[in-house]
Amino acid sequence: MDWYLEDINGEFHKALFEEIKRTSDTVGMRWERKISWSRELTYAKSDGRKLYKLMDAAKRTTHGGISLSEAGDHVYVHLIESATHNREDPRMFINVARLLIAFAGKRSIDIGADGFLALEPKTQLYDYYVDRYKAYPVGGRKLGIAGPVTKYWIGVYYK
Repeated sequence: MDWYLEDINGEFHKALFEEIKRTSDTVGMRWERKISWSRELTYAKSDGRKLYKLMDAAKRTTHGGISLSEAGDHVYVHLIESATHNREDPRMFINVARLLIAFAGKRSIDIGADGFLALEPKTQLYDYYVDRYKAYPVGGRKLGIAGPVTKYWIGVYYK
């Protein structure tokens, strides 16, 4: 089975997730000044997070990144980011954020957590997660995303 990115014309392109293990793997992932994937890699080395970059399989261009950790009954998303060229119209691919959430959901299923995710979004993205992924408060500013939601996106983009 493979992951698929969807372009602005509704066409699907094979995608792949590659684990980030070295600072050199973060080259090309500077889309916002406030987010440092190399710093996130430092955190990963100390607390067991796993970082992945999302690429289109044909060109091997990086389109997004995600930092995850397994938390027993869920997967915690520490950081998630779409590349600038997938956030501003005209976007190259329209489903990067959904694909990253689906990937995290698949990891949750793989550990027996039924697709459940938790995350603490940036203030300006709180409503986005509530609206797009039916996220709900789980304490403080943290949100949960239920398994049926992630399973839906897995079904759309993992074939």
